[in-house]
Amino acid sequence: MYGIKEYLAACNDRRKFLLQQLAWLKEERQQHDADAGRLQDVLHRSGDEMAGYLIPEVSDEFLADLENRLAFPGLLSIKRDFEQRFDEAEKRRIELAAMPEIEHYEIKLRELDEKIKERHPEYDQVRSDIAYWHHSKWHRKLEKAGYYESDYRPGWFRRFFDWRSVSFLIAELAKQADLKFDHPDKLKEHYRVLRDKAHWITTAYEVLGEDRDRLVALKQEYEDTLAAPERLLAELYQALGAATVEHLLACPEDLRIELAGQDRTLNTFLRKHSGLTKQVQYLRELAVARIDSRLQQLDIEIAKINAKIQKLEMQRRRGKRKRYSKADIDRMRAVKADKWARRHAKTTKMRRRISQFDDYDRGSFVGGYLWWDVMTNASAADDIYEVREHRMQNPDWDHRRFRDPTDQADGIRDDDQGIGVIDDAAEALASSMASDATSDLYDPS
Repeated sequence: MYGIKEYLAACNDRRKFLLQQLAWLKEERQQHDADAGRLQDVLHRSGDEMAGYLIPEVSDEFLADLENRLAFPGLLSIKRDFEQRFDEAEKRRIELAAMPEIEHYEIKLRELDEKIKERHPEYDQVRSDIAYWHHSKWHRKLEKAGYYESDYRPGWFRRFFDWRSVSFLIAELAKQADLKFDHPDKLKEHYRVLRDKAHWITTAYEVLGEDRDRLVALKQEYEDTLAAPERLLAELYQALGAATVEHLLACPEDLRIELAGQDRTLNTFLRKHSGLTKQVQYLRELAVARIDSRLQQLDIEIAKINAKIQKLEMQRRRGKRKRYSKADIDRMRAVKADKWARRHAKTTKMRRRISQFDDYDRGSFVGGYLWWDVMTNASAADDIYEVREHRMQNPDWDHRRFRDPTDQADGIRDDDQGIGVIDDAAEALASSMASDATSDLYDPS
């Protein structure tokens, strides 16, 4: 028989193992998120590449023809909006170029800098002089009471407290700023003069700074108008491309099939966009279905074992005697490490298989195509909603026998193009040879 000490050691071993699994799952969750984020970036770049291919030029003739092909009468209106922006930028450039501030910019900037440099010493000095006053709590009390104003008419109690503040302020200024006043009226008059002087000098200095800022801003605006044609042209291409891609992805599938059947490059773009979209989707769903669920289970188990350990520690401190059999100890240490290791391996393998997939020509952008099967060789995935629903509704569907309608339209995968379609028998043979390596990708337990 064993005591609390031995059983507690077994509990701690179990907790240590569970914490290790928790750490691994959290790290794997981060890897899923990182891979999904990387593929999301690739998806965005793929969209930009598709836009660049679809919009190689922006002439009216080309855009009108593209509108007709895509059944999308919105491209020329986008260009007209940008033409107006081009005209406005050019008009503003001409206005700015005629301004003396732009024509003689260097001279005016140098003059302002010299004036600012000339005024800076007195500006710093007056700020330093008045800072002694503003930092004093006695001065702030007097200023709040209106002591320095010409209409100051205090009552008896107010006069008493202000007289007290004046006394402390006179002593403070004599010590810190070497300012000596033998009468409160002299202190008041000195501050009034200093305040007016500080206001005038500060205002004049700040006006010079504002004038300089305005001059620099005008110059920057002028530089922007000079660069506007190139910038607006790039924005025009981007706007046209984004609108075209958005329309193409949202238009009726029959139109996409027709266009892709006539354009091999567009077909490739559409397949890649569809495949990348599914990769991101699958990785995020796998993270929830196969990692988050296990994390929740582990949190529950760790909470239970922590509570048990805490209870046992308390019983041991109190000297309570308990007896445990070898079977009790063995059950506590039975963490099924091999099963966890296999589960981790399958999780990582599935993530890598999906995230590293790049043979998009094997898939299709048409609705109802299950990318999961071509990416994972039809691995089990009842916990992935799209896969489960697709297989329930299409029990006989097989990605190896799927024939893309765009391939039938133009023969994109003909053998003479070097791509080819493996016949069903060869595909089935290849699948059976690979089954041993892929059949354990998911452990439903």
